[in-house]
Amino acid sequence: MTEPFHVQLAHARGWRRQEDAARAVGVVPMTLSRWENGRGVPPSDALDKLCDYYELADADRLRLFAAAGDSVRVVVEKRA
Repeated sequence: MTEPFHVQLAHARGWRRQEDAARAVGVVPMTLSRWENGRGVPPSDALDKLCDYYELADADRLRLFAAAGDSVRVVVEKRA
């Protein structure tokens, strides 16, 4: 079974500090914390910036976008 989006998002951050990742995306750390704890889904542009900041491979990026659902699918189609 695939992990929920918020678990995948938190895992993708890896060793990076939450504060630094939030700053790179242009949100406050509390917002990133909410996304990582399953209390919301980032807008597609913010998720795209996070993927860039985390330097995710294309396959990992697509997997994360797919887990987030329809609200971010437009960006996935543009990148694919």
